[in-house]
Amino acid sequence: MFARNLKMLSAVILTAAILLTVRASAASSAFNGQWIIEPSSKAGQIQLTLRYERHTENSNYNSIHTNDIPIESAVGLTRVVIDSTGSKAQFKLVRPAGNFLCEGWFANGKGSGTFGFEANPQFATELQKRGVGTPTEEQQFRLATADVSLDLVDALKSAKYDFDVEDLVRTAQHGVSIDYIRGINEVGYHPATLRELVRMRDHGVDAQYVKAIQASGLKNLDSDEVVRLRDHGVSADYIQQLGKYGITNLSGQELVRLRDHGVTPDYIAEMRTVGYKASTDELVRMRDHGISADYVKTLSSQQITDLSTSELIRLRDHGVSADYIAEVRKTGMKASAEDLTRLRDHGVDPRFINEVRQAGFTDLSAQDLTRLRDHGVDASYLRQHGKGRSIEQVIRMHDTGGENEVL
Repeated sequence: MFARNLKMLSAVILTAAILLTVRASAASSAFNGQWIIEPSSKAGQIQLTLRYERHTENSNYNSIHTNDIPIESAVGLTRVVIDSTGSKAQFKLVRPAGNFLCEGWFANGKGSGTFGFEANPQFATELQKRGVGTPTEEQQFRLATADVSLDLVDALKSAKYDFDVEDLVRTAQHGVSIDYIRGINEVGYHPATLRELVRMRDHGVDAQYVKAIQASGLKNLDSDEVVRLRDHGVSADYIQQLGKYGITNLSGQELVRLRDHGVTPDYIAEMRTVGYKASTDELVRMRDHGISADYVKTLSSQQITDLSTSELIRLRDHGVSADYIAEVRKTGMKASAEDLTRLRDHGVDPRFINEVRQAGFTDLSAQDLTRLRDHGVDASYLRQHGKGRSIEQVIRMHDTGGENEVL
């Protein structure tokens, strides 16, 4: 009983001490902000958000940091308080660069309130000893917000990086941790500068991504190439899926080109079902020109088959659709792919073909029809002046205005 009472008394004393410290800090700190705590998906942890704003005549600064932390790292906060139906709370977040002294309110697993910041002078001394420099009050606040440890500083120093306090702040805020440095080094990457290391982290290049890419056959890439692959969505799965279709041993640049142009494994599979086992260059060209498996099928339904990639693209570029082919065929004309492209380019539609045929010219080639169209000779003119004359004669008559000449 005595031990239990002593434990309860100690908790009361600790809470009171934190409360007094919180209120004193809030009154004196130049860095006050808002904290929010919500449930975390990780067992034994809570999701903590720290918000800070500073407004001056010349600038506005706003920072928000959210991460999962163990409940016990919030000194003075208990699960009982967090899960209560409504309780005041005072607790302290102890970090190497300084402490966040928090007070607020909890109800049903969520809480919010305000904090004051108390810098740790020893941390600043240690940074100076390590040749990093002496942080300003704001830099130390930002270092505490990012939960920077001296272990991280030492890890960066061991990796032979040169940096000052501001570099350290930026590195931590961009998510470069000891584990990240170790993991990247283990897969063979040691960026020459801290800025390059931060860039890799910003672009989502982590050890897991690099390992997967290497396992897919891409090795000895420099950091810029790996970042480019990541930026353009080239994943290990993408590389492996291409391999299923015999597309292997591509360079990073070739993979990026395929990905950028929308050549997906599904697209490759669809084109193969309609008979196109194309090279990577051909796949890119077909994708760029809007060639789909459905388009090839519609051409096949009109007996337009066995086209080369270039012929297929030419038809698509010139607007030769299955409907256009069907309507041309209804006129009785047996046009090839080349004929269809020529007719479409010169504005020869099925209606024009039918009118010319009804005017008595039933056996004209695609070239004949396009020449009539180009010279503005319509069915009405053919009915008036075409009887007994060849196409060449009618066109010359039309061009020279010699309708009354005897040819």
